[in-house]
Amino acid sequence: HGVVMNSFETTPKDVDFLKEYLGINHLSLHVKTRLRAKRFNMDPEKAWNDELKWTDSILDICKKLGVTATVVSSDFPIDPKYSLSQSSPGFWNSKNHLSDLFDRVDKLARHFKGRGKELCAFEILAEPLSRVGKQMKTPDNWPEVRDRIIRIIRKQDPNRWIVTAPGPGGQFSGYLKLNKLEHPGIIYAAHTNQPHGFTHQGIRNRDLGVTYPGRIRFEKIDQAYLRSIFKPLLEFQQRHDVLVWIGEFSAVRWAEGAEQYIKDAVDIFDEYGWSWSYFQYKGYHGWNPDYNTNHSNDDRKFWMKNFVGLSSVRWQTLRDIFGVNSAKRSTK
Repeated sequence: HGVVMNSFETTPKDVDFLKEYLGINHLSLHVKTRLRAKRFNMDPEKAWNDELKWTDSILDICKKLGVTATVVSSDFPIDPKYSLSQSSPGFWNSKNHLSDLFDRVDKLARHFKGRGKELCAFEILAEPLSRVGKQMKTPDNWPEVRDRIIRIIRKQDPNRWIVTAPGPGGQFSGYLKLNKLEHPGIIYAAHTNQPHGFTHQGIRNRDLGVTYPGRIRFEKIDQAYLRSIFKPLLEFQQRHDVLVWIGEFSAVRWAEGAEQYIKDAVDIFDEYGWSWSYFQYKGYHGWNPDYNTNHSNDDRKFWMKNFVGLSSVRWQTLRDIFGVNSAKRSTK
């Protein structure tokens, strides 16, 4: 049970805080090389090395505190000059970009292979996706790319867990046609962000006003709806007796009913025996628990006015789901 964090706003002191305040036992560490290079106008190689240094610093404190972490790297290609992302067809169709991906995976595995239990797993390309306009699909070569990534990591680090998710985008529906992989030591993952009309309302001009429980068009959204969304992964787990991790889940802080949505989702995760990571600690203000429930656009002078720190509703929700406010839930 843990949270997602990245390097831009966090330091080892944050791990101390999260351990003390929430009782986390896991962190999902997102390596954001291309974003760092773009945001700070940096050489991509320097950005890559800076991301690894940050990750090492977090893993060091995790080791001290008895927390495990998954290193998640999806920011490919790492050089922003290509104007491509990991969801661009131009990335998936390029031998050069895929060759660089495999080289980075090898470097990542070599760099961290000496780590102990503080490093639980690697996850590469957490949301395999090829997007053209509003259409998204599983990249045709994802199975081959995934298997090569696994083989590269295994060559350097034979016993580390590897997390993988199906396309498109790590959605639960991807498990309808997925077969269990032949590779040992695999954790199967998904991201919970459905329905987008609720969880992402108010972001990038999406309509506001969808509530939970409630309805989107003619469909009722409540805990029964969530169970129906999660069903393909549950059935996959039951067929194959595998470990499951929900690598991201959340709802934007101003969505009416967001706190209940999060609690209902976690109740189901716990019932099914799934591990989970809240998205996210710090980072984008819409998910950041330090802010109140007022809607704000992405103009900093507006959203900074909503900062309330630990008095926010979202922090109380997080303390609820981590079991800090009651004896209901355990983080063992």
